[in-house]
Amino acid sequence: MTNLAPGTLLVAKMIAGFLAGAGVGLLHFGLLQKNIEILVACGSMVQAVALHAIRFIGTGATLYFAARFGALPLLAAAMGILPARWLALRHVGGAR
Repeated sequence: MTNLAPGTLLVAKMIAGFLAGAGVGLLHFGLLQKNIEILVACGSMVQAVALHAIRFIGTGATLYFAARFGALPLLAAAMGILPARWLALRHVGGAR
């Protein structure tokens, strides 16, 4: 087979989980910004609810699939969402 160190596969899963979490976090908070714009402009409630559902289903599905690979990849995915949150807050001027 291969001559990988015992923890190499786990580290690869954790890195993949972190990157997946960061990607879904950017999407989540980007759609949140769009959702806020729709609600403030008194736009379509159907569109706002649909975006809200897409945000939570996408984030939940990503965390679910990360959990299928184990607890550490799940934690890495959850930790990947935090930098995206920080970037979103920084973008709107909320982080100091």
